[in-house]
Amino acid sequence: MLNSTNTHRSVPAALLGTLVAAALVGCGPVNAGSASGSRFQEHMEALPGVISARGDGQNPLPFTGSMDGRVEIEADADATDLRRIIDEMGAWWVDNESGSLDVRSMEAVVGPVAFPVSPSRSGNQTTLDLVALVRPLGGFTSITVDDDAGDQLGLVAERSEGDAFAALETLAAARADDPRFAGAPVAATAGDVTVRSDSGDVDPEVRAAYDSVVSAAEVTAADIGPERLAFTLADRDDGRAVAGLLADEASSHDVRVTAGGVVRTVDGPLDRVEGLLAAAESRVEVTGAELSASTLEVRTTSGADALAAAAAMAESDDIPGIDVLARPADDATAIGTFAAVGADSADLRSGVDLLDALVDVAGVDAASLVDGELSIQVAAATDDSLRAVFTAAAPHLEPGLPVTVRSGRGEADFVVEPGPLELPARTTDTDEDAALRTLAADAWNAVAPLER
Repeated sequence: MLNSTNTHRSVPAALLGTLVAAALVGCGPVNAGSASGSRFQEHMEALPGVISARGDGQNPLPFTGSMDGRVEIEADADATDLRRIIDEMGAWWVDNESGSLDVRSMEAVVGPVAFPVSPSRSGNQTTLDLVALVRPLGGFTSITVDDDAGDQLGLVAERSEGDAFAALETLAAARADDPRFAGAPVAATAGDVTVRSDSGDVDPEVRAAYDSVVSAAEVTAADIGPERLAFTLADRDDGRAVAGLLADEASSHDVRVTAGGVVRTVDGPLDRVEGLLAAAESRVEVTGAELSASTLEVRTTSGADALAAAAAMAESDDIPGIDVLARPADDATAIGTFAAVGADSADLRSGVDLLDALVDVAGVDAASLVDGELSIQVAAATDDSLRAVFTAAAPHLEPGLPVTVRSGRGEADFVVEPGPLELPARTTDTDEDAALRTLAADAWNAVAPLER
């Protein structure tokens, strides 16, 4: 009876296992994306004229996935062979895409020309017509048909050297007689210079601006287009003059000049900000800077130099209305203030005085005053060390100033206000946070900075 019972119980269990197995087989492979990628690769590489194929599959969930395909075709493939291979790619997409497989993209490469392939045979024929126009072009290391411009097919190409403007003209001319492609975006890179056009034509004023820069300075890289003019110069000393040459373009372009670690965004008159930068450079070595008509960030070799640079800028008559930040390049210590329009140098000067007092306190590793928030890093917080910090800061503190004290893994934040400081533990505090908050409150209340 015992054996008979076991036999009767095993029948439904076996049946259930068979049904589950059948269901899983019906779902396809568990790793649907990568399995489909492998099948695509094997299928395409079996075709004459295909050098290699790749199917990159992703498996976000069991039995569902996605895939991107890429096929490299022999460079001397004629139009018939090329069409045959592209038809096969599109057909594979149509036949295999399903609820369990998302074919995200396909790309074909023939010689230096790369182009997208879709599940639409007529769409692929249009792409192949453009490919036929640019395949004969010589001197390009790569030409890519770009389908990101809506209904238009653009071109993006590269040459290792030469004239980027001439390269763009060559691309535009190759498709100029076909109304389906004429007027679409084109971009050409030659060496380190890239020229872009929304239509294939370059605005004469843009070309004139480029020519004026290359005649005034050595240009090591450039990105020129209908919305952007960006130059990188060999000599740091040429940055200010070149920015001045491009001032008239600021109303219609994003203009940027990089020279020797100094990045100028030309969005208005830079004279006052240039004066602040010169003041900082007269006091310390400025390793880098970023500036616009209303902002300046100066980077130095040390925290002490950052303080000195800020002090020099605070003394300048050019400071009102300029957002200023001075910090060491390694971010170890920062000093800065962001002044509202019409503010005077006292805002920056008071920040310098506060940070100057703090960095002289033993145990203070770093201090910053940025965006109106004070941050202090203490090596090993104790009641005595925090009392020393708050005592040093006392003459420079104003009610309403947000303060964050960090030590080890602990963090305590509060706002400077008259009266006793209370920092009760919060549910989000770690043990280190809670301990530091207690220390900070005790030290603050013992010193009573605002009552000193």
